[in-house]
Amino acid sequence: MSGLTEEDITRFDVAFYDESIGDGVLAPEIVQEWMRNLGVSLPASAFKDLVHRFNANDINMSQLLESLARFIPTTTSDENLRIAFKAFDTDRSGSVSRQELKSMLEKLDHRPTNAEVEEILNAVDANGDGEIDYDEFVKLMS
Repeated sequence: MSGLTEEDITRFDVAFYDESIGDGVLAPEIVQEWMRNLGVSLPASAFKDLVHRFNANDINMSQLLESLARFIPTTTSDENLRIAFKAFDTDRSGSVSRQELKSMLEKLDHRPTNAEVEEILNAVDANGDGEIDYDEFVKLMS
């Protein structure tokens, strides 16, 4: 599984959050380590720009993940998407509920309103069940 340990998988959901600070600011060293574990070679200038833009609230978490996803090798993209999906699907139900989506965003110190959570769900919930299944998640991350 592309050299990822159980610890790496567990750290995925906090890769963008420095627990020692607790302010929701990106911890570049954690993100860089996570990206290295995925075999991603991200130019330092591009990485610094993304981190700066995120910390300055110029881009949101979805945009950051989308930008970083472009650097993940396509040979392991399915594995990486499954790992990311598992990080969101905390109850292992096979879909990401409103609460799981909101909880993940709150962990990342992005306190979404219920309307914002609904907006995200409406944008990706193709089958209208009120949850994000794996296929919908893949489309969101593509």
